[in-house]
Amino acid sequence: MKNRAVYFFLLLLFIPLTVKAAVVLQYHHIDDNTAPSTSTSIGLFEDHLEYLINENYKIISLPELITKIKNNNPFKKNTVAITFDDGYESVYRNAFPLLKKYKLPFTVFIDTEAIEQNRKNHVSWQQIREMKLSGATIANHTHSHSHLVRHNESLEHWKARVINDITQAQDILKARLNQDLKILAYPYGEFDRDTLKVVSDLGYTAFGQHSGAINKNSNLQYLPRFPVSNRFGQFPQFITKLKSVPFDKVSFEPMHGILTNKSLNPPILSIKGSLESLKAIHCYGPNKELVKLKSSNKAVSFKASKSIASRRFRYNCTAEVEGKNRFRWISIPFVNIK
Repeated sequence: MKNRAVYFFLLLLFIPLTVKAAVVLQYHHIDDNTAPSTSTSIGLFEDHLEYLINENYKIISLPELITKIKNNNPFKKNTVAITFDDGYESVYRNAFPLLKKYKLPFTVFIDTEAIEQNRKNHVSWQQIREMKLSGATIANHTHSHSHLVRHNESLEHWKARVINDITQAQDILKARLNQDLKILAYPYGEFDRDTLKVVSDLGYTAFGQHSGAINKNSNLQYLPRFPVSNRFGQFPQFITKLKSVPFDKVSFEPMHGILTNKSLNPPILSIKGSLESLKAIHCYGPNKELVKLKSSNKAVSFKASKSIASRRFRYNCTAEVEGKNRFRWISIPFVNIK
């Protein structure tokens, strides 16, 4: 009996790890002639779709993804959702025909002020309705697409501003589309603890722009998405992102951060877990691998080698979990308002 137990334990060590997770992809422009930082070429976008289809990925809508999390239901292997931010006209012109061709669900987050004002390069309500009738989910990206993080304003004024920006967009979506889906994407991917509280109190599930996979334990107020523009969506990096899974039995502090003082820049990231899991983790800042400050059997801390000037940046941590191009992945978003 003892030998059988040992045999069974050794067998488990060699069984590939199966982790049920979902990945959400984030696009902006689908065009060959728009801003490089937020554009995915038409050809690359079609390559993405063809890869997902040929490799039998399960492409689901955001409402279905959110329902699975809320109901504690596991994701099927290779689950993916497709999203677009800002409601650019190129999504209707270049992405929608392909998505319709392959009968794939997708979500468009729109800032309603741009649509109401018929701004150049944005979709119209008629185009939005056409996409919705073909299976698109239309969701809230606030009304004005303003920064939601509080800076140089009273808490009372800030809270009223944020609530109004979210609810005004929601009211317009109700009136124009006869729907009330409480799904939000943070403008610029920015949020802080106060923002998360307001969004939670309003009853929204919300998405950021930080990378990582999603499972049943993910926080519904700051779900991650992988940006897949030309810069971040090339093969084989695209495949690595699709195969990523969340960290397990490892804690990160902070999970997100606001830098209000120069002394906090660069921020320190602390990670706790088993010695074996900590050894496998590598963390990176905007330009290169983070500096390890100290470590013990159950904790390790990192920070960038110098202060970071950009308003938004992320610390990305990964650990190989099984085989080539299979990583645990988490992104810690920071907003530098000082």
